[in-house]
Amino acid sequence: MKHVSPCPRSASSPHRRSFRTPHPLATTRGVVKAARKTGVRGSALAVLLALATHADAHGECFPTQQALADLIGVSTRTVRRASKKLEAHKVITRRQLPPDPRGPP
Repeated sequence: MKHVSPCPRSASSPHRRSFRTPHPLATTRGVVKAARKTGVRGSALAVLLALATHADAHGECFPTQQALADLIGVSTRTVRRASKKLEAHKVITRRQLPPDPRGPP
């Protein structure tokens, strides 16, 4: 997996997570099409669309849970639950990023 510069950690989020979406999901149309196939709805679909807005050309993105929550107007708990649902449906893969060697912002 190609390394992409991660988003800085926020004070409320001590850990950063990497979310990798399959390359075709880099477009809104691709996101909606994939969601229909897997039955993803509601907040999980909103999180998937938010991830797609952060994705690079390779389908990788590194937003914080708080950034996603702020973008779609839900709690970070909702983002975590939706992310787990997306991962269970194999729409995204997640991995924990190592701590930022530069320390907190």
